[in-house]
Amino acid sequence: MSLLGLLVLLYYYKRETEPIMGSAPLESPKAIIKELILLAFPVAVANIMIPLIGAIDLWLVPQQLMLTGYGKEEATTAFGYPHGYGNVFN
Repeated sequence: MSLLGLLVLLYYYKRETEPIMGSAPLESPKAIIKELILLAFPVAVANIMIPLIGAIDLWLVPQQLMLTGYGKEEATTAFGYPHGYGNVFN
């Protein structure tokens, strides 16, 4: 019985894959690589920018808070609360 099930699955697999493989022209490797690069570049740039923006934020926000009258420790604490760094562990 399991052999019959396997044969049925193979029949449907073969029937579904043949038209797709036979009708679609193959792309050149250069075209595929170019498409991958064009898709991956914005994602890579965004992933590089996220920690860079975080570092700039970490440097600028406490300075601006200190200019408004917060002390160094208060500014650091005030900056840390929205970012999840304000928890005190005892």
